[in-house]
Formats: sequence, structure tokens, C-alpha cells
Amino acid sequence: MESPYLTTREAAAYLRYRSTAGIRQLVRRGLLTPAGRGPRGTHLFTRAQLDAFVRQRNTAHSRLATSSSE
Repeated sequence: MESPYLTTREAAAYLRYRSTAGIRQLVRRGLLTPAGRGPRGTHLFTRAQLDAFVRQRNTAHSRLATSSSE
């Protein structure tokens, strides 16, 4: 049975980041909150959580593009 949680490495691949450092930086900045911690202290995320993060970012980028073109 597949785990519903993605590790930091899996989350980076899912979001198409080049490395796990980008994910860890998002967590440090408070832009992405882990769903839990793995046995070695790694962050765990759900796909739904990562999808929501992408939607939120896309909405923010759309608002910035709209406001800068006015």
C-alpha cells in the first residue's frame, strides 16, 4: 500500500524543483507547512497540500500580473 505522504525529496520532484533545498526554504519561510515528520525528521507532505500550494501561488502570480498591467 502506497503512503499518502511524500517526503521532501518526493515533494521536490512532484513540484518540479531541482533539489530539496527549495522545499526546505519554503518551509523555513512559512510558505509551505509540512503535514508531519518522518522517522528521520524529514518533512512529510500530502499531494493535496502541494496542489493547494501551487494553486495559491498561481493565484498570487495572476494578481501581481493584473495589478502591474493596470
